[in-house]
Amino acid sequence: DDIRSKSVTGRETVDGQEAYVVSYTTERESASGESLSFDTTYYISVSSGRIIQVEQEGQDTTSEFTYRYEEVGPIELPDEC
Repeated sequence: DDIRSKSVTGRETVDGQEAYVVSYTTERESASGESLSFDTTYYISVSSGRIIQVEQEGQDTTSEFTYRYEEVGPIELPDEC
């Protein structure tokens, strides 16, 4: 993918968290050789630096992904470890 532009467009509250809004425009070539353009917006937590949400718009599609990070308990390893 080729990044054509990127910018920090401000801050928003996402899923109860303050987030930086970072936008990218990328281009890639399809299997048939057609140039495709995608606008992707990342919402990055101000406090943790983790991605909270991603929105992507393409030629004919729109996708949105929300990430939720939770504390997990210890992982039990097999006895042979």
